[in-house]
Amino acid sequence: MKNIEKTVKEKSGMPAKNGMTLGDVWFSSKEHGVNFIQLLEKFNCHKNPEYAAACYIVSHPEIFHRINWNTSSGPIGWYWGEWIGQDDDDENGYWSESAIVGQLSSSYRGLVQSTVELYTGSKHYFNLMGWLGNAGDEVYKLFVQSLDIRRDRFVIDISE
Repeated sequence: MKNIEKTVKEKSGMPAKNGMTLGDVWFSSKEHGVNFIQLLEKFNCHKNPEYAAACYIVSHPEIFHRINWNTSSGPIGWYWGEWIGQDDDDENGYWSESAIVGQLSSSYRGLVQSTVELYTGSKHYFNLMGWLGNAGDEVYKLFVQSLDIRRDRFVIDISE
């Protein structure tokens, strides 16, 4: 949905690299755009591509409303659950996923896992090839847009 609610457009700000603004970002709904602005402001991350890409994905209403943003220290801090160490089942020594991740459909779960990889720069649980066959059009568009944001092609000015 290219046509974003007026409150989002008012915050579009200055042109980014390649002449892009917040108004050029694809949002699945106006609520997604408003949530994104809130998270960019909360974490002061409009010029940090790792944080901005994570905020973009978790601002989607399917994910956003499951998270207690008052206790989250960052856009993906809620993702991790318990540590799985040498004595546990995960031979890679990963933290397990939180219960919130388990509440998501497989498409959104994969989207969040891809975001964690974009954010941390290390391999977690995301299987790109397996996920691509399962992702619907909207989830796929969210993924592609997050890649653009993560590539640092946006400098998003959210000041009024």
